[in-house]
Amino acid sequence: MFIEDREISLNSDISLSRGVSLLRKGEVTKGIQVLESVCANEPGNFEAFGHLAWALFSQKRWDEARKIYKHLQKTLPGNNEPSIRLIQIDLEQSGYSHKHFNEMLHYTRKSALNEPLWRTLIEIDEKHNKGRRIPSLCKEALRYFPHNSFYIRFSIEKKSMLRKIAKLLGGRKLAQLLIGIPIVREKMLQTFHSQEEAIRSAIASAFVKGSANATFPYSPPEMSPENFDKYIKESEVSWWKWTKENTPVKDAKGHQLLDIGAGPGFIGHHFKFLGYEVTAVSGNDAELNECSRRGMKTIKCEMHSLPVPSKSYDAVLACHVLEHSIVPYVLLLEIKRVLKSDGLLFVNVPYPIEGDPALDFPECYDVEKDEYQFEIDKNTGHVVNQRLAYYSYGVTNHIFVLTYWQWRWLFRLAGFKHYASAIDVFPEGKLLSPDHIADMEEYKHILKNQLFILRRE
Repeated sequence: MFIEDREISLNSDISLSRGVSLLRKGEVTKGIQVLESVCANEPGNFEAFGHLAWALFSQKRWDEARKIYKHLQKTLPGNNEPSIRLIQIDLEQSGYSHKHFNEMLHYTRKSALNEPLWRTLIEIDEKHNKGRRIPSLCKEALRYFPHNSFYIRFSIEKKSMLRKIAKLLGGRKLAQLLIGIPIVREKMLQTFHSQEEAIRSAIASAFVKGSANATFPYSPPEMSPENFDKYIKESEVSWWKWTKENTPVKDAKGHQLLDIGAGPGFIGHHFKFLGYEVTAVSGNDAELNECSRRGMKTIKCEMHSLPVPSKSYDAVLACHVLEHSIVPYVLLLEIKRVLKSDGLLFVNVPYPIEGDPALDFPECYDVEKDEYQFEIDKNTGHVVNQRLAYYSYGVTNHIFVLTYWQWRWLFRLAGFKHYASAIDVFPEGKLLSPDHIADMEEYKHILKNQLFILRRE
């Protein structure tokens, strides 16, 4: 039953991605049909209902959109967007009124980090109220999005000289001009200095730490050293099958492998299973104890400065490690140093999701402190909402989540030859060729990892 439910869920995810893709391509009628099918089969898929409601709304199918937004309003009482859209439908059908506008503003303030809602208010005011409230709206929005050139441009009084300059220069250029003037910068971007300081502090602390906090101090029962033989015989995940098939070393007996950022050693244990003699690197005693229980040697150190001789390892494993480094290029140079000539580097890194996590997950973002707070799974130490860990910058202790070609460039820059690579769509157990990344629209919103096998030049 569990497997069947999982298959249904995966099929729904694929259909949802396909429906959204059709909407973005302008094939709205087909997109709506696909989303209606997902909603009919999965009444609890609120993401699908949200996309469907917005598609109907954009097509001015007011009654159908109203029905779905009312459903979402009842089932998602903590989400203010359905209430805003219902007011907007009334506004579109009945005409503009200050009452409608003020109600929308009330709900927008309750969902302050939902940036598109502020833009909707500005568009409505521009269309129906000659833009009279735009300066005050932008001034308020700038409290939440202080570097957004759109609001910087419109926050200037409508008839002022600077407003005319804004029109001529465009928002981005005007923002650059204003930010270059210390007094104006301090006045308009009141949080600028504190944010800059916070970034510098984060970078400094990350450089001292060298990597993220420990993933989890012990292995889940099915992955423990005692159960590993049984696990690997009964369950062969796609990334491991691909690694075994593509590694140029078929007999690794006697070969030395350094597992950097080893965690509790579960991934390194796979390579030990192939015959490698594995040495685990971590800064966490609990993790190193788990690695010792697997029969691995251990080194407690900072990963950017490994206390081992040059050219002393036949292979290095960096599984979900590079994205935690504040200087991945420097880390790659250190890996190159400890590898023997023609040694192998096995890499597994997340495939990035483009977007602003502060907007997509406002419940995780403290706008006053400019900090993220994530719900952590007590058993694994991982973020409960795994999607957050795949954003393209700076969340959940990930510093650089780069694209496939960015990693290829960085590897080449550090002196590594590309040997093999693949994209692991792990929720579906599928592997895709990197050559077809441009055609991956249906997988765009599904979590993916990037797999690389490289040789030291």
